[in-house]
Amino acid sequence: MERLLTGAIEVRGGRKLAGIALPWETRSDSHRERFERDSIELAASGVSFNIGHDAEKVISWTGAGLTVESREGGLYVESDLAEANPVARRAREMVQDGVKGLSIEFRSVREKRDDAGDRVIQAALLSGVALLRNPSYPTAAELRRRRRGGRGRIMPAGVRACHCLDDTDCDSVEFEVDAFNRWAETLASRESDLVAHTGGFSPDKVLASVAAGTLAVSVADNGALEISLAPEVFETPAGRDLADSAPATMPVLRPLIDQEQSEFEDADGVRRYSLPWIQSLLVKTAQDPSGWEALELPPPRPRNRRSALLWL
Repeated sequence: MERLLTGAIEVRGGRKLAGIALPWETRSDSHRERFERDSIELAASGVSFNIGHDAEKVISWTGAGLTVESREGGLYVESDLAEANPVARRAREMVQDGVKGLSIEFRSVREKRDDAGDRVIQAALLSGVALLRNPSYPTAAELRRRRRGGRGRIMPAGVRACHCLDDTDCDSVEFEVDAFNRWAETLASRESDLVAHTGGFSPDKVLASVAAGTLAVSVADNGALEISLAPEVFETPAGRDLADSAPATMPVLRPLIDQEQSEFEDADGVRRYSLPWIQSLLVKTAQDPSGWEALELPPPRPRNRRSALLWL
């Protein structure tokens, strides 16, 4: 889950807090990102309005005094201030005292990079809006971003070795220039999660997932599929095993593709995808990457002899 300092709010009529929580197409200099118009959808579990991202300081929530809707200028929020709710009374006092900062809690579903290298959010799920007293200090998400996680990409150009499970003579794969863009457009409507793993879905094999906020997927302007793994991924059993084996072999990133939902053509032993329906992402070390790009891992953390023996 990510947090981003956004708009400002005001007291209206003494009984409501209202304002634009997120202006569309406005660049955040600190995060180097912007949200496209109408890019926000509400999380199925609902959206809370709280103080300082504190789950115990809820002012209101969708279905109980909170309205969230897309408007011309941005994402508009309006919250009732129930007199019986001490948190709501405190929020009103804070705004009257000059506290205006808002921060959204969201999970990116689809994004890209523009020509300047800025992150452009095209679709995201909103789970919370917070009133902040000290917006000038970095949030937990900002501090987390300073740590380095794993990064990789899959370029659309180039023929790579593959292994097809269906009855075909194909042994290589290639992607059209906009193939990953087409696939990314389907992410917002998918009911299943996207998972990165090292060869299975058991707890000791799973690295990260979009639902958990530890896996981010975006499409660059050149059509490349860009993958980011959060730093905490490498504290898991699968992440530690991957990091330990990386010095001797090269970790590569490969998509596992559902053939029935994909669009492609076979010619001369090459399967060329116009729409690859990616079920999951496989990260494994290999002596021969067979044309697949390497996954960049964070530098190894020093561990004492005892901890090293525990993980062998």
